Amino acid sequence: MLSRVSYALGLLLIVPLGDAFNRYLFLQIMEFISICALFLVFIAPNVWLFGLAVVIIGLTSIGGQIIIPYIAYLTPSKNKGPS
Repeated sequence: MLSRVSYALGLLLIVPLGDAFNRYLFLQIMEFISICALFLVFIAPNVWLFGLAVVIIGLTSIGGQIIIPYIAYLTPSKNKGPS
């Protein structure tokens, strides 16, 4: 439940920041934080630290919603469909 709620919060609060910052750097930072949180889940000595790491994983698992507009931005305009 913690991961789903934090994923929804990430969609609501963090995904819009992708338009304000450099998407490439933003995506790298989000994935690095996600890797650190996954490692924290692996070594969590108690349930509270485990829960915190799961929340962080949920918040940072929004990479797919950031990478899709980034790929569209990288695509040359001659390869894009009619708009």
